[in-house]
Amino acid sequence: MRPSLSELFLAHAGRVSDKWEQYLAIYDRELARFRDAAGPVRLLEIGVQNGGSLEVWSKYLPPGSSVVGMDIDPRCGALAFTGDITVLIGDAADPAALDRLLGDRAFDIIIDDGSHVSRDIIATFEACFPRLAPGGLFLIEDLHASYWASHGGGFRAEGAAVEWLKGLVDALHADHLEPSVDGATRGALAALNREVARVAFYDSVAVIEKPPEPKTTPYRRILSGTVADVVGGAAVLPAALAAQAGSLVLAAATAGAVSAAGVVGTQDAARAAAEAARDQAQAEAKAARARIAAMEASTSWRVTGPLRRFATMIRGKGET
Repeated sequence: MRPSLSELFLAHAGRVSDKWEQYLAIYDRELARFRDAAGPVRLLEIGVQNGGSLEVWSKYLPPGSSVVGMDIDPRCGALAFTGDITVLIGDAADPAALDRLLGDRAFDIIIDDGSHVSRDIIATFEACFPRLAPGGLFLIEDLHASYWASHGGGFRAEGAAVEWLKGLVDALHADHLEPSVDGATRGALAALNREVARVAFYDSVAVIEKPPEPKTTPYRRILSGTVADVVGGAAVLPAALAAQAGSLVLAAATAGAVSAAGVVGTQDAARAAAEAARDQAQAEAKAARARIAAMEASTSWRVTGPLRRFATMIRGKGET
């Protein structure tokens, strides 16, 4: 087995690298699958400083992996490295600069260790997340700065990066929002729901994982077993099947029990339920349009504005 990041970091004797102690265990937990990958891994780190972490990443990842550092400080461009380490000078929050410097390159791991200013964290995520490969991880360091006014943040302050990232948790649950949530916000969260598989928070670190492929439909419920002495049972199966047609999966034994019980008419009931749901959705959409003007002036609308812009960008990328 290849060495852990903790082992490599503590034994490192090259360029200086500065990390909080908890980061080593976090990275070992989150990146072990990349360390042990059979093939090369592509890593982009935003924020180079002295370049020590780039050297550590080069040792940590499998042979043939590429490590790219990006910084706005032109002095970083003069740093010399051995191996497949590249330093680019530019603003990772600027999509035009990214296109110029990276072309169409994608990465399996993206680490934001840049300015730690909230507006920069959000802008960098919006610009770089589309370059994250399916199944990849986007990690944000030093998120504690999001609680500091000096870095554009504050405790539960509007515009703080950590508050923006909490919105990604809402995106994970976009399939379960009630109709009272306005249509624009629902659409923005649904777009993010396709591209975000997991959000994890640690002390000063956030981890966002992209799914192996975009999620195109809501997850389904799976029903297994044949005995329900307390809740449910064969008597409620027809209604459940009709109400959740297309979103309920029966395991083999359960499906056999349903068939043996002679459940009939399920498809007709499912179609009727679908038509009723469609009519309800149309009515809700009409009512939502009447509420939009008031919602646009609300505080919640302003707070979720960056998420909506990012979702629009994600949708646009998927359509090109």
